[in-house]
Amino acid sequence: ELVRIQDLDFNQSLTERMINVGDIVIRSHDSSHPQIILNNVANPTEVHEILRRAVMKARKKHGVTFREEM
Repeated sequence: ELVRIQDLDFNQSLTERMINVGDIVIRSHDSSHPQIILNNVANPTEVHEILRRAVMKARKKHGVTFREEM
């Protein structure tokens, strides 16, 4: 579920940046799979933003708030 996603990030090497692919890292509250990496995603910046907006929308819809620990 999108509301269980804690953090999203993406990584690109210089070569990957040149061909516009990268890895998207998803960290969640799911104890069985706390981290998932989507490898070699085309347009990772755009996909990251789509996922980020979907997570925010799901949190708003379900009234879920997330507080970062400092």
